[in-house]
Amino acid sequence: MQSHSAHLSRQIRAGSHNPWLIKEAFFPPIRWRFVTAMLLTFFPFGILYPLEWPLRELLTIISWLWVFPSPVGCLSLLLLPALPSETLGYSAFNLLCFSMTLAVGYAALDCQTIGKQTFVDLHRFARFCITFTVIIGVLQAVSDPLQWTAIFKDMSLGAGGRGAGLRAEPSYLAAPLALYLALLVSRMGSATGPSRRRLLGEALVITLVMVILTRSLSVLIVAMCFGPSFGLRVKNTAVSLICVLTGAGFAFLVFGERLRQAFEDTGSVIELMTTGVSSWRNVPDFLIVLNYKDFLLPSNPAEIRTKVNTLAALLSSDFSWIESTFSTFSAGASTAGLVVTAFVLFAGLIVGLKHVRSRGLRWTWAMLYVANWFFIPKFEAAGWVSLGLLAITSGKNQALVRREDQS
Repeated sequence: MQSHSAHLSRQIRAGSHNPWLIKEAFFPPIRWRFVTAMLLTFFPFGILYPLEWPLRELLTIISWLWVFPSPVGCLSLLLLPALPSETLGYSAFNLLCFSMTLAVGYAALDCQTIGKQTFVDLHRFARFCITFTVIIGVLQAVSDPLQWTAIFKDMSLGAGGRGAGLRAEPSYLAAPLALYLALLVSRMGSATGPSRRRLLGEALVITLVMVILTRSLSVLIVAMCFGPSFGLRVKNTAVSLICVLTGAGFAFLVFGERLRQAFEDTGSVIELMTTGVSSWRNVPDFLIVLNYKDFLLPSNPAEIRTKVNTLAALLSSDFSWIESTFSTFSAGASTAGLVVTAFVLFAGLIVGLKHVRSRGLRWTWAMLYVANWFFIPKFEAAGWVSLGLLAITSGKNQALVRREDQS
């Protein structure tokens, strides 16, 4: 029997006569591309070691573009030559993240090549990835963080026993969790009663462990986004209520003291959302909204960091070190301008909700959409892919979801 590589080489040689063979050679079935992108999403430090930031992030975004090709996403690759520039590099990186992640998300929303069995296979693989991540996170929580940061110098585990898997920091696990939960929700939609309850138990256990291990507000926010969809899938008020109360209890145990102290020590919403909960990530978002006149239209790309740093120092001396953006919103507003960013934000919400007919999934989709804009890192395409998976599951493409893969 001839090897697969020999068969593939024959396909490439024949490509001049049949271009579809070239497409098959470089674009294998979507499940294999999806698995590759999922591996890079869950384990960038393990697979892409010793590459440094932002090469890991760029390769991961590109891998999702490989899964869900998009003309806008491909055009965004033209920004790559500008990334090494000291003056234009950061602006180019922000614009690339803004345009490519949104383009991948829209392509996933409009995808018509994922069948029922593919969803099942991808959920199983995502379960393996997140279980392995939890195991690594437990080891990180009970060991000395310096043992891990000595190997992965870009990793930040913080104090008090937190886990980040093979990601840069605990909050970066929010997008992988969203991807896993989106696939699980799809799996629950076609499961029977006992299987559905088993999947709900799986989701509850893994989500609670992730929240406890990371102690990240971003991870907690993503977990809360999926509450309505799990309630819809279970269709049992008592079970749904127990799950909600259990989750709320664990969230209070993990974050209660932190939030109580924040309410006592702060005097404004801005302070509560930033210094009060020990998070700087949304400071650039507040700066842009408060100083919207300075961000309405694109400005000098070489001055993004200087502008953000100046406004942050004026807001509070505690923020005088901030010069970078974190969210998709701040990345877009600081490069494409607030007018374009606001238009894309609201237009995407309207278009996306038209794809989602199920009431429970509409709530989950809308909340996760906001989380992608403001709480998930700007370079995380997995969060946007999760929105597309929810749309396919919701009902607009029910015939597609029920159809078995032909590949």
